[in-house]
Amino acid sequence: MNDEDSKEHAPLTRETSGKQYFDFWRSFMKKPAIDIRQKSLQDLRKEISQEMTYYVNSELIIPHQDTLLWWREEKNKYPRLSTMARRYLAIPCTSAESERLF
Repeated sequence: MNDEDSKEHAPLTRETSGKQYFDFWRSFMKKPAIDIRQKSLQDLRKEISQEMTYYVNSELIIPHQDTLLWWREEKNKYPRLSTMARRYLAIPCTSAESERLF
C-alpha cells in the first residue's frame, strides 16, 4: 500500500476549534461500498429467472385441471410463481358481477 492509498482510505478529519472529528459523509461517499440490498436484489433476480426457466421448460398441465390446486401442489417447486399465480388466478374472470355493482 503506497502513501496515496493510505490517504484515500484513512478516516477524513477536520479541525474545528482545536478538536478533530470524523467526517463520516465524505468518507462514506469516497468508499466504493456494495449495497447489501442491491446484492440481495441481484440474487433475487437470478432466483426468479431460474424459477421461470424451470417453469417454462416443464410439462404442460392437463387440460381442465384445477389450476389453483396445481399451483398449491407445485408451491415447493415454484415458490414465487405459485404465490403470484394463486393471488391472481383467484380473481373471478367475469365482469358481470362488477358491472352490477355500478
